[in-house]
Amino acid sequence: MAIHLTGSENPIETSLTSLLVNLPELLGAMMREGSRVLAVVDFPDYRYVQFWAENGLLIGEVISNENLDVQAITCEQEDQLVAAGWNEPDSFSPNYYSTVDSLAQIPALMNMMTHAILTILEQGSTPELQTATIKTFSNAGEGVADMLEARDASRVRIVENWDGGSEGDDLFPISDDDKPEN
Repeated sequence: MAIHLTGSENPIETSLTSLLVNLPELLGAMMREGSRVLAVVDFPDYRYVQFWAENGLLIGEVISNENLDVQAITCEQEDQLVAAGWNEPDSFSPNYYSTVDSLAQIPALMNMMTHAILTILEQGSTPELQTATIKTFSNAGEGVADMLEARDASRVRIVENWDGGSEGDDLFPISDDDKPEN
């Protein structure tokens, strides 16, 4: 499969089922590409997972509370991610992460990611959480040769349409305008 890059400004909306069914093929194509390729999957509740691939290394990441002024995931969810085998945020990544360096390891990463998406982040658990948007691009950290330095240089998380919530809010909000109609 040749990889189709949407660009960082042109996400594609998909069903959660379609995302999970097609993700192994996408990740395999990203690894075979050889050059730097990113895939960012945003969920309706502003949480995300992402993948970085370059030169035979694939990094899967799940959102953490690092560098955020709000709580995107609970302490219980953090514990569940660690128990499921995810590396805790550290100097390598501000997100929970796992790395693979061969195509044969993609199924193990997919099992971890599917568990994180469906069970820990609870995507798909309500009608509002049945979709995802995905964007694939190769220009992150443009001009920076080393992938790890490029990852660090390109880390910016923007939450559109978020007003900062109110005093006492401790989870990522969904504005009334962004909630899907039932």
